[in-house]
Amino acid sequence: MRSQAHWRRLLGRSVGCRPLAALAQVMTLALLALAPLLAGCSASGGGGGINVTLGLQGSTADNPAPPPKLATDGPDQTYAFVYDNQVWAHVKGASGLTQVTRLTLSAGATIEWGPLVWSPSGNSLAFALVQNLATDQPIRDAGQVYYVNVSTCLTAPGASCPVYNTEMTGSVYGHTYDWLNDDWLIAGGGSGISAYDVSDPNGWRTWQLRMTANDQRDYTCGPTRSYGDVQMVGTTLYYTCMAIAKLGATGAIGTATLNALNLDNIVGDFSLDPLTRDQTIAGALNSAQGLYGYQLLSLGNVYADPDGQFETGAWRVDGTTLVYERIGSVDAQKDVVARTLCQTTIYNLGCNSQPISGLKSQPLSAHPQIALGSGGAVAYQGDKLYLSGKSGTAAISSPYAPIWLSGSSVLATNVTATTTDASGVTRTKANLVIAQNGSSATLVAGASDAALS
Repeated sequence: MRSQAHWRRLLGRSVGCRPLAALAQVMTLALLALAPLLAGCSASGGGGGINVTLGLQGSTADNPAPPPKLATDGPDQTYAFVYDNQVWAHVKGASGLTQVTRLTLSAGATIEWGPLVWSPSGNSLAFALVQNLATDQPIRDAGQVYYVNVSTCLTAPGASCPVYNTEMTGSVYGHTYDWLNDDWLIAGGGSGISAYDVSDPNGWRTWQLRMTANDQRDYTCGPTRSYGDVQMVGTTLYYTCMAIAKLGATGAIGTATLNALNLDNIVGDFSLDPLTRDQTIAGALNSAQGLYGYQLLSLGNVYADPDGQFETGAWRVDGTTLVYERIGSVDAQKDVVARTLCQTTIYNLGCNSQPISGLKSQPLSAHPQIALGSGGAVAYQGDKLYLSGKSGTAAISSPYAPIWLSGSSVLATNVTATTTDASGVTRTKANLVIAQNGSSATLVAGASDAALS
C-alpha cells in the first residue's frame, strides 16, 4: 500500500476525484483483501485517471513549429508519431494528418518521449514522457506513463483527445509498458510490474503484479532484482527480470532472464459485476497459487549504461516466434558489449538461428531494439539498422524500435542531430523514414517515435 502522505495528496486533489467516502471504501476493500491495491482519482467513474495538460511556465506552445508534411508516397495505414513534442496521427484513407495532443510542456526542459503503444482496439495510445527541468543534473530516462483516448478525435474534426496520467513509470528506451486488451496498461520498471486498470467501473486504480524486494513469485530471478521490458501476447505477460549482484560496479553487474506469466484467471474477472469485480481480482492476485511466473531462458549479463541505467538483452515475441539477445562480455574501457542474437520459438527456446549476420557487439551506450515482421523477418535497431536477409545496413541512429511495413521495408526514426544550448537544454532532431536495402527516404521530416495501429 502507499504511504499515508500519498493518500493525503490524493484526497487533497480537487479535479476528477471521487468523493471521500468512495475512497475510504476502496481503501477498506484493499485492506480486507490484503491486495496490493492502489486507489485514487477517477475520471467520470472509470476509463482512466486524471485528464492532464502538464502545464508549465515557458510553454513549448509559445513558438509552435509549422504542421508536419507527409510524403505523397507514404503508406496508407493508421499510425501515430511525435512531432514538435506533440502526438500526431495519420488515419488510413485520409489525405492529411491529425494533431492528437496539445500538451503544454516546458520550453526550458529536456523533453524525452518513450515509445508510443496502441491499445488492441486502436482506441487508446500510451506513452512515457519525461521533462528534465534540472539542466545541471543527468537527463532522466524514465517518466510517468500517460495515455490518450483517440476513440473520437481521429475521425471527428476539432474534437479533443483527453490525456490521462496513470501514475506509473516507464522508460524512454525499450518496451517497458504494454496493453492487456483495452483493460490494463501494464508497466515494468526497477520497482516491479504494475497494472493500471483503465476499464474499472469503480474508478481507476493500480494493481501490483511484481515487487522487487520481497516477491517470492520470481524466486528464480534472485533476491536483488530489477524489472525491465514487458510484452503482452494474448493473455501471457512476458517480462525481463534482472538479478543484480554488483550495484555500482562497471562491466557485468548481474544476470537476466526472460520470464512469462499467465493472466487467464484475471482476464475473466474484467466483466464481473462492479460490486464484486475488484474483490475477485484482488483475491486472484493473492490466492494460494499466486501469480507465479516461469523462466523461459537466459538473456545473459546485465550492465549499466553511461547514465547508470540497467541494460540487458533485447527481445520480442510475435505469436510463437521469439527473437532475443544474450549479453556476453562487457568491456567498459573499450565501450563494447558482446551480443548474440537468436531466433527461436517459445516452445523450443534454443538458439535455432542467428537472423542478422555479422552482429557480434554494440557500443555500451546503445539501446538496441528488435521488430518482427511476416515470415520471421527481423529488424534490429542498434548503432545502425540491420534487416534480416539483407547484406547491408542503413546508417540510421534511433532509440526506438523499427516497424515492418512489408517484407522488405520498415518505418524507422532517424536521429540526425542532438544539440545542447547555453542553458543546458538538449534537443534532438529526427526524421521519420522508410528504410529498405540499406537506403532510406523521408516520410515526415522532424518526426520520430512511430507506432502502427
